Amino acid sequence: GGVGGAGRVDFYVRAAGGWSRTASVGADHPLVGQAFGHALALVGGTTVVGAPGDGGAGPGAGRVFGFGADGGLRFVLAPPGGLSPTGAPPAGARFGSAVAALDSAAMDSAALAVGVPGRGAVATYLLDASGQPGAVQIATGPPGLGFGLAVAGGRGGLAAGVPWAPSPAVTLFAQRAGGAWTAAGRAAT
Repeated sequence: GGVGGAGRVDFYVRAAGGWSRTASVGADHPLVGQAFGHALALVGGTTVVGAPGDGGAGPGAGRVFGFGADGGLRFVLAPPGGLSPTGAPPAGARFGSAVAALDSAAMDSAALAVGVPGRGAVATYLLDASGQPGAVQIATGPPGLGFGLAVAGGRGGLAAGVPWAPSPAVTLFAQRAGGAWTAAGRAAT
């Protein structure tokens, strides 16, 4: 049942007898092609779910949802302003195509990275103790080449794939004091 391509995420716990489902969540207003659950990350006590086809902020703009261990909704993020130097609307941004947990050295807290390949960007958010996202920092790469389609991170570092570049690569970023990201290198084949 359900709407084709809308998506769903199931929560499981492991006990002595194996795995059992504890909760199941989907988009608040399921739409064909919404792709809820396309990307997943565990950030502190929050399960982060990407829905890059969500049209709440415009066709294909995307959204990201945060859930507690019980499946209760904690937050919903839409593409932030500042993703486009021309001020273009977020339609086609594909916000939430990738999500990753970051252990932010500069902010001494857990943080979230969200890929925005339709704008050639990665948005990062510091999560507070209750799992709520705070101010956004944006790392940018080449537009139109899939930058932000894949993201990963670690202590003070962020990696973003550029799979459609003439020489596919991963761009590495370092976090400066205050949380801003600066390109620190490139890994290519």
